[in-house]
Amino acid sequence: MNAATQEELVVVPMDLALRLSHWHSSMHDRVYAVSSSGVAWRAVPLDIFEAAIDKMQTSRKHESHADHFAEIDEIVLQMKAQLGQVEDVRECVARAMSRTYWAMAWADEAEERGVSLGGCQLLSVAPQTPDKALCVAFEQIVTLEKHTGKTLEDLYEPYNKTNPYDFGHERAMGMSGHENDLDINIPFGAAPDYL
Repeated sequence: MNAATQEELVVVPMDLALRLSHWHSSMHDRVYAVSSSGVAWRAVPLDIFEAAIDKMQTSRKHESHADHFAEIDEIVLQMKAQLGQVEDVRECVARAMSRTYWAMAWADEAEERGVSLGGCQLLSVAPQTPDKALCVAFEQIVTLEKHTGKTLEDLYEPYNKTNPYDFGHERAMGMSGHENDLDINIPFGAAPDYL
């Protein structure tokens, strides 16, 4: 196959695929195509992925429950990050951190109550991220900047091939004492407790 006939493909992370599975309206929907392909570990043609972003943005305009706006916005941001179309790296990183912190806090609370979440994709099954989590994430970014002596943008620069949503997830995991895949010295135990 020559370059002119090759289709550009987008890899869909599992947590994004599972979150999208709640937002499609039929099996012929572009959101369904992206979700089901991601769950099956298959890449999606770029045009279908972009159509799914458009569908999510359109569904936000028609959504009657205001409490779903933030979740739709977060999913669209994660999808755009996958394409490298993020205008505000700081906000994208903060939203990823807030989702990660919230999912971990929610899972800890569930396990304390005797509910086992083993094997679940926490980012996709956790309830909607509360607004307070985003505020806490921005506070954590300031803590990280003070600890490293660098701005978030400077910390992100060496990793700019990683999308900022994944970078934010890694920061939150590292600041919580979980495995940190990126090589940045993170203040251990700095993760917030807001459940």
